[in-house]
Amino acid sequence: MLKSMTGFGKSEVKHEGLDLTIEVRSVNSRFLEMNFRQPRMLAEFEDLARPIVQNRIPRGKLQISLNLPNEASLHATPIFNEELAKEYLKIAETAKALVGAETTLTTDQLLQMPDIIQFEPKIPDQELFFKACVNGLNQALDALDDMRSVEGQHLENALIEQLNVISQLLEEIETNCAARIPMVMEKLQARIQSALKDTEIDERRLEQEWVIWADKLDISEELVRFKAHILHFRDIMENDPNAGRRLNFLLQEMNREANTIGSKAYSSSISYHVVELKSEVEKIREQIQNIQ
Repeated sequence: MLKSMTGFGKSEVKHEGLDLTIEVRSVNSRFLEMNFRQPRMLAEFEDLARPIVQNRIPRGKLQISLNLPNEASLHATPIFNEELAKEYLKIAETAKALVGAETTLTTDQLLQMPDIIQFEPKIPDQELFFKACVNGLNQALDALDDMRSVEGQHLENALIEQLNVISQLLEEIETNCAARIPMVMEKLQARIQSALKDTEIDERRLEQEWVIWADKLDISEELVRFKAHILHFRDIMENDPNAGRRLNFLLQEMNREANTIGSKAYSSSISYHVVELKSEVEKIREQIQNIQ
């Protein structure tokens, strides 16, 4: 069964008075991309989450958010970074000597410098807290996977209908193909006789040319390969949930066969069906861009 790359999953986790919400959103992408949003003091969550997501999601662009409504409860007493402050003051003295200014870095300015005031997270039992985060992530990924599976089933149903349309078009092309070659040969023979008029024609050589032309006009091999691609396409849909890239390759092969059939058509009816055929292949190509 196919899976879509579009979905949403959410979980809520409670841990010793902390209410945690984890949300995972995904859209289609050629590769696996992950963007994390979490409180700064919980940056460790990203390192824990990446391998988990990589093991479960092969493709897609994911936005993973860890929300903590009562985030302030994680803060302890503010800490003054004395070592960093000394470095800022050294830089200020160097700049002062360089430009010959009399002013120095004030206390208010120093306190506004990045990372001068730091907050250590106050997490009750940090190991258990991050374990709860990981459990919440897996629950959100489960919900995401369920949604991607449901949408994937809808996509698969639509693709099956389009494949049925393509199969019908191939049957109509095959039906028209049988009467096409004698008709083309009759037209060619009439043109040759009209052009040569009273000139004697080597019938044996002419028969050889007919055979060559008949071979050039034959599209039976293309039709057989096209039908084989459809069977393979259906088999992949049924057995490979991560089929996006393989299906895209098969569509390229289908489009190549359609182009070859069109170049050999010599029939307005077949040419019309080839246009419809390529249109249906393009519709499928657009659909599978969202398949995992």
